[in-house]
Amino acid sequence: MTTHYAPQLEESHTSRRVSLELILLIVAGLFLLCNSFALALVRGEMQPAYWVHLVVWILCALSGHWWLERHLPRRDPLLFSL
Repeated sequence: MTTHYAPQLEESHTSRRVSLELILLIVAGLFLLCNSFALALVRGEMQPAYWVHLVVWILCALSGHWWLERHLPRRDPLLFSL
């Protein structure tokens, strides 16, 4: 009887792990966004070149999260986020 509930518990634990990783990546992205905006304000210029690193970081974070979710679903959610 416990075998019917085991996959459901595993799915819940996995989704919690994924959501923790996504939350941490979003916090890191917001940190980068705020710092990029502050740097642009201090310099007095809003050039697109200042935002390229942020776009590259977002693309790498999303693709890395997708790849890890596909290939290592039981990973530690803190390692990639850090």
